[in-house]
Amino acid sequence: MEAISDVSFATAIAAAMIPVLFAFDGWIFVTTIAHEIKNPQRNLPLAMVGGLAIIGLVYVMFTTGLLSVASGHAYAAGEMDVSGVANILFGEGLGRTLTFFIVISALGGFNGLMLLGMRMPYSLAMRRNFAGSEALLTVSPRTNLPVRSGLTMLALLATYMTVGFILAGTGIHSGIFDLYGDLPIALMWII
Repeated sequence: MEAISDVSFATAIAAAMIPVLFAFDGWIFVTTIAHEIKNPQRNLPLAMVGGLAIIGLVYVMFTTGLLSVASGHAYAAGEMDVSGVANILFGEGLGRTLTFFIVISALGGFNGLMLLGMRMPYSLAMRRNFAGSEALLTVSPRTNLPVRSGLTMLALLATYMTVGFILAGTGIHSGIFDLYGDLPIALMWII
């Protein structure tokens, strides 16, 4: 394990940004469901600004709370984590319960990203910006979900993951354009 002093400032900031970016990540998908929101011109900016402000405030409060229990060096060195803090503050039983609810919360966030992600091709098809747009506009009357859009996204992700695992297994990748990491980000900006 690297010592804290061996890590550059940029690396430390990049590592610290991972949970922050995950917390803010879902907001890119909100625009894909704008057509389903009542009065989106008014409500979407309110939800985005208000939601981001609340998430930012909770993140600052959470980080302040963590740092009041142990130093940043303890977290960076791997000597302390969130479940350890929960055990210190609430005892082992309640600490495990809190950890369980954190996992449930993360799974709920993942579920939300999946439900919104499957609407991405549907949203593009509504504007005729996706190949086979007519077929993707079908919404299931039973579930009220764009099933074909979801299956299209599943196929795209399966292809992406297969190519990524093949490239990772063979060691064929470039430091300039890492297909497995940079391509989805580039596609999000293009789309």
